[in-house]
Amino acid sequence: MAMLKLLSIITGLSLLFGCGTQQYAESYKPSVDPVISKNVISLGRGERPTLYLVNDIENIVALYLDRDYVVVGESAFHGPLEDLDKALKQAKTIGATHVLASSNYGYDVKKKTNVFVESYDYVPRSRLVGNYYVNSIERIPSPIMIPTVKEITIFEQRAVFLVKKK
Repeated sequence: MAMLKLLSIITGLSLLFGCGTQQYAESYKPSVDPVISKNVISLGRGERPTLYLVNDIENIVALYLDRDYVVVGESAFHGPLEDLDKALKQAKTIGATHVLASSNYGYDVKKKTNVFVESYDYVPRSRLVGNYYVNSIERIPSPIMIPTVKEITIFEQRAVFLVKKK
């Protein structure tokens, strides 16, 4: 029972605070049939994908599908707000010409953390030089740890990657 509780805590923390990575790439799920992928116009060399930030992603995707676009993949995750440039980077990687992205407020989480303030201690030193002692003062870093609570806003984020049919 204690092992299960520990595992759930570790999983929760890794999901909550492990979001500083490339979530659009890590959560990407391809959705194109290989036969269809030969009949689409993918992103050309040197081109930049078009990004649209939308509120009602389901209806907008349906509009694109009606206009002969194909969904090549999708990313969906919960976490701190991810930079949309990372969605564009993922689109370039997979050759998508259009990205429909949405991010909706999920909830706030409080996390205990520590802030370190720079501080120094000064320690007297004596060393023997020849027959004489030389006294000096050495400056030693001694950071002060201040416990704080950090509030993190979690968003439900999703990106749909599209290409046009030939």
